[in-house]
Amino acid sequence: VPDFTQARIGNQLVTDVIYDQSWLQENFTKKKKKRGAAVIKARGKSSAASAANAAVDAMRSLYIPTPEGEWFTSAVCSDGNPYGIEEGLIFGFPCRSKGDGTCDIVPNLPWDYFIREKVAVTQKELLEERNMVKNLIDD
Repeated sequence: VPDFTQARIGNQLVTDVIYDQSWLQENFTKKKKKRGAAVIKARGKSSAASAANAAVDAMRSLYIPTPEGEWFTSAVCSDGNPYGIEEGLIFGFPCRSKGDGTCDIVPNLPWDYFIREKVAVTQKELLEERNMVKNLIDD
């Protein structure tokens, strides 16, 4: 779920720069979710380079201390998370790192109704996917 409510343009919150909530909720969110397909369509090639760049950024985030007041999103195990996401899922959370190769989930970021709703849909989809393959991995 692209959480535009926490994103910034320079030092300003996106929602303080772009006032059109409808555009943020519909257009921006849909485009962000479909960016891989858009890269393939535009370049006529796989978006693997984009994915590789994201992997490098993820590793950099773990080995360079996160500046004060900032965080990055990382897919981590949901066990013990402060956001009420069911345990046993790999889920994107706001994280910080001390630069030692590990990260901690940043607690208490506010989610407005729209973001909560989208997170609930994502959680439901992940649970359904997990349950579809559960019999393949259980002993």
